[in-house]
Amino acid sequence: SRLGSALDHGGPLARTVADAARLLEVMAGVPLVPAQPAGRSLAVLDGYLGHPAIAPEVREAVEAAVRRLSSGGFAIRRVPAETLPD
Repeated sequence: SRLGSALDHGGPLARTVADAARLLEVMAGVPLVPAQPAGRSLAVLDGYLGHPAIAPEVREAVEAAVRRLSSGGFAIRRVPAETLPD
């Protein structure tokens, strides 16, 4: 993998975004301020979700989240996986 084993790891898992936000608050030790989408962008690594190890339902869940963020005002930038440094 071009990302490397040092970057491939599981992080905290949660059932909902609210649960994940609470986990982050606890780990960071400060309350979160909700993100305002105006002027914010999200980079999506193009091609990575097409890897055979990524289950189709995971791929669709991520793409659905990207669509939802886009419709909520976030600018989505598709970044080719080949642009990442080795």
